[in-house]
Amino acid sequence: KEDRLISANIRVEGDWSNAAFWICAAAMGNARIKINNLNINSSQGDKKIIDILRDMGANIIYENGAVIVNGSPLSGVKIDASDIPDLIPVLSAAACAAEGTTIIVNAQRLRLKESDRLKSIYDMLTEVGADIKMTEDGLIISGKKTVSGGTVDSRNDHRMAMTAAVLSVISKGELIVLDAGAVKKSYPAFWEEFIRLGGALRRYI
Repeated sequence: KEDRLISANIRVEGDWSNAAFWICAAAMGNARIKINNLNINSSQGDKKIIDILRDMGANIIYENGAVIVNGSPLSGVKIDASDIPDLIPVLSAAACAAEGTTIIVNAQRLRLKESDRLKSIYDMLTEVGADIKMTEDGLIISGKKTVSGGTVDSRNDHRMAMTAAVLSVISKGELIVLDAGAVKKSYPAFWEEFIRLGGALRRYI
């Protein structure tokens, strides 16, 4: 018997990896955000963003398929990056907003991404005045609750460009992102959403 394809209506669940940037931004700042169409039972590993931020003290509610985040004080924690390497750039930004020290371990895989993300994170956070040390397999970040601002290079890495945007939430000065157009790889409308959610942006490439 010949197999046949049958048409159907399918609802594609939201992307936890991209949602993580907005979840962290709200948790870090005095803000509230509601993100719809996120499946708490998803097989996507990056849904762990909720558990990690809650461990840091974030006020996060999951309700009827939506994540609701209210800004609240954060504290440093230990993060095992083994299964969530793509979350480490934005969680490093969250660590800058936290009180105390965040230790990230088992992050060797980050060296094999679009850039050597472990060094990229270290360089970016150093540039904006964060207290950060790089270890063989991770990072140690002592949160200052704010960063100074400055010019950072995404190294044409989409996650680093979006992380820079999230850092602007706690930046005391202007934050300039080089190769900001790298977001097109995974989230072409990122900067438009950034503006819609209240971000101040003069120009991007």
